Amino acid sequence: MKLETNSAIRAAAGAARRTSSEAYFVGGCVRDAVMGLAVKDIDVMVVGNPSEFVADIEKTLGLKAVRHARFGTHVFPGLDVALSRSEVYENPGELPKVRTGVSVERDLARRDFTVNAMALDASSTDGDLSSPAGKIIDPFGGGKDIERGLLRALHEKSFFDDPTRIIRAARFAARFAFSVEEATLSLIRCALDSGAVGTLSAARIGKELELLSREPEPLNAYALLDSWDAAKDFFPEFDNPAPPSGFLIKYNIPRSRQKNVLDFVGRLRGKNPPVSPFKKGGN
Repeated sequence: MKLETNSAIRAAAGAARRTSSEAYFVGGCVRDAVMGLAVKDIDVMVVGNPSEFVADIEKTLGLKAVRHARFGTHVFPGLDVALSRSEVYENPGELPKVRTGVSVERDLARRDFTVNAMALDASSTDGDLSSPAGKIIDPFGGGKDIERGLLRALHEKSFFDDPTRIIRAARFAARFAFSVEEATLSLIRCALDSGAVGTLSAARIGKELELLSREPEPLNAYALLDSWDAAKDFFPEFDNPAPPSGFLIKYNIPRSRQKNVLDFVGRLRGKNPPVSPFKKGGN
């Protein structure tokens, strides 16, 4: 059973204070809080050993975290606790080599877009993210980009290192009606022209297809991908439809997610994607 959001936030904020842990709310929950949107799943990043911090949350909630040693995460329903980390991509499209225990700034530097690269000091909050009054760490100007309605990549190799970020760019731009920075669009085009999408496994593309299908307006996100000439690289069978079971198997879509994906693909096949609310190229 998923935790009530405010309970998860209060438990993490209280644990940070009681254990003097260097812990931060990060990622989408901070972005959504800054935007004044409802906060859903909570991500917390801890610099240093998270054992006391996690144990305190377990005591407060009366729940045991599920530990994933490979990823350095402790997972509660609706609350993920992860070690701070930096990432090095030795080969494009592959999962990165990870180093844990880095500073909050270095952890934020590995993320996809500036709007997702903000952190809120957990010990400085009262457990309510609806109006984040605590200490926000924003080294890349994500808050300003939210004000401008701009989606901006963090570094030049972003889409070469991880081409799935191209799909994420379309998802976030469509969801929030953000413009995509022209330099970021140029990086997307360069990654596509280089054949970067071909370095991805079908399973990784399938995961992004799942997430795309669960967007509020998935056809608008797909229309953006199409306007960038990216859709055909990621999903070539959608131009030449294969039997549904074919792409479900290819992309390793789990049974619990198949209905969303089939509904999305059915809408895509049944009619052309709607005219994008964005200009050609995403702006």
